[in-house]
Amino acid sequence: MASPLFLLLVLARPVMAEDVSSKTENYLFAASEALHDGEPALALSLLKRARDEDPNACIVQEYLCRAYVALADAPHARDAFSAFSACMVPADEPIRQELSGLVKGIEVSAPPPVTAPPPVVAPNPVVVSAPVVETEPETHVSPLGWILAGSGAAIGIVGGVASVLYDAKGQTLVDRGDRDGYEALLPYNHAAVIVGGAGGAVAVTGVVLGVLSLTQGHAHVAVAPGRTLLVTGSF
Repeated sequence: MASPLFLLLVLARPVMAEDVSSKTENYLFAASEALHDGEPALALSLLKRARDEDPNACIVQEYLCRAYVALADAPHARDAFSAFSACMVPADEPIRQELSGLVKGIEVSAPPPVTAPPPVVAPNPVVVSAPVVETEPETHVSPLGWILAGSGAAIGIVGGVASVLYDAKGQTLVDRGDRDGYEALLPYNHAAVIVGGAGGAVAVTGVVLGVLSLTQGHAHVAVAPGRTLLVTGSF
């Protein structure tokens, strides 16, 4: 004979046609109260204990389905509904239809599963290496040095010739005893000597610059078709 607690539970569902242990009755009653009070997690814990006590009790599957629906756990609610549908009697058809509507309701309202977007694979960069070609240093002769050398040489020759001429003229004046003429000629003679010396110095400087220019050059390194990187340095 069923206990008073279980009779209260029976009144909550249309038909009850199976016998369960008194411990299962207590679990079922406490679980129904927890569902009524809005505590589906507590109800689920009690119903799992009831299932362990009476694994074949169909009413336990019914209330498991209700607890999973309250928790919006659609997969487990569907499993419990399937288990109930497999063990129910024909008189439990109204309960099956009610549970089916509850399960479908949470399946429709459940958000779609969140899937991680596929990883974005960056394309492999294409590296095009242009051949690097080093050319032999190009030798450039600086015109300035040789211009100075030529100009200095010309000035030096003019100064030297003038100096020789003035010196010869001075000797003639000395031989004649023309002291005044000799003294008047001395500044020109000195100027010719200075011009000759300066021209010689300019010529030497120009030669030095010209020789130095022979040791300088430019190296060209081709880095890409149509483009040349110019590296200037001494070689």
